Amino acid sequence: MTILLTDPFTTNITAVIGTNEGWHEVWVGLRGRLATSQQTWTGTRIKLDRTPPLLVLTNLATGTVSQPMIQLQGYSAESLMAITYDITNAAGLITNDLVVVLDRYYDTNVCEFTTNVFQAFDIRLTNGLNIITLRATDLAGNVTTTNFSFTLDYSSDTNAPVVAIYWPEDGAHICGSNFTWRGWVDDLQVDPILWTTERRI
Repeated sequence: MTILLTDPFTTNITAVIGTNEGWHEVWVGLRGRLATSQQTWTGTRIKLDRTPPLLVLTNLATGTVSQPMIQLQGYSAESLMAITYDITNAAGLITNDLVVVLDRYYDTNVCEFTTNVFQAFDIRLTNGLNIITLRATDLAGNVTTTNFSFTLDYSSDTNAPVVAIYWPEDGAHICGSNFTWRGWVDDLQVDPILWTTERRI
């Protein structure tokens, strides 16, 4: 949409762009008092946006989980100015924790950043119901607030944790009386592990 302003000169210009959301072009022209004066034009693009951003989770479906810490991942279909989360559970209320925008997709068809990929890292849950409230603000100031519920229940987790060692490898030769044994375990619920070693002389 292109709007041409023909009002008398003023330093405070008002342009009526209508109610259609999206990009609008506004052109402003200046000319001297004489009818033969040269015209000078300049234009700008203005986006009307009254729709709150849509938030989509990609890695977790709301429901029952058996891990006390989750990573909440998702995306918004437009650029975000800010995104935070609150969590309410039996342990209390935490507000305005940071959600990180990890990546943005630039759409060359519309010449603007669109999809914003975000993640809330290491959200700690407690037994029972946990309500996470995501709050996102887009560049126009529209705010979306949406709730996701997760119930932490350990009764469904019946598999033993898997422990793996990545250094030193089996059969490796090392020297010294002390060394750091490195590995990983696939379950956040495990108790501290007591390692036993065999020393050969």
